[in-house]
Amino acid sequence: MTTAGAEPGHIDIGKVLRDGLDIYKRSAVTIWVVTLILIIPVAIIQYFEQDTGSLILSLIGAVAILILELYLTGSLVKVVKEAEEDGSAPVSTVGTLIGSVTPKLFPLLIMGIIVAICSYIGFFFLIIPGIFVAVVWSVCVPAMMVEDRGIFDSLGRSYNITNGNRWRMIGLAIVLVVIYLIIFFVAALLAAIAPIIGVIAFIIAGVLLYPY
Repeated sequence: MTTAGAEPGHIDIGKVLRDGLDIYKRSAVTIWVVTLILIIPVAIIQYFEQDTGSLILSLIGAVAILILELYLTGSLVKVVKEAEEDGSAPVSTVGTLIGSVTPKLFPLLIMGIIVAICSYIGFFFLIIPGIFVAVVWSVCVPAMMVEDRGIFDSLGRSYNITNGNRWRMIGLAIVLVVIYLIIFFVAALLAAIAPIIGVIAFIIAGVLLYPY
């Protein structure tokens, strides 16, 4: 949640990427273990979902994946917070980091549903409103996890934090999305050759790239 740049309160995309890489390096082991624990179940669910084609399994899988992603995002927010505060690797154990999300899981889930519905409505009518919603509420999870805010307070806080930086954040998102798409396109090609290879590639790519 650093806002460094030439102008007060304005982020510098290059600095954000450099700072992110620095935190990633210092916290790599913790980040990888947390991500691995949470991303493997997602990969397994997706594998069996594709294999069976069951609607019920797909619905269960969608809910399970959403919950696991909330745990992953919330845990990684805690990792970044500790790394920024201490200037070193996180001191909390992996279990503590993951467990810190549990008390906030229900409000995180409700907030995630609100953001998803509003974003989908925005994208349905016009692309720009959907992007706007995604950007203005993009740091609602850190607001809830770090500042211990409620659902709507976190959404409001995210709106205020992103004010003046939204175009810069869209630029940052485009850079990261392009990288992700290239990597996961390769993983999809491998999955077409052999599903188990695709699962392994998905896990590796997810562990290395998702936290960044």
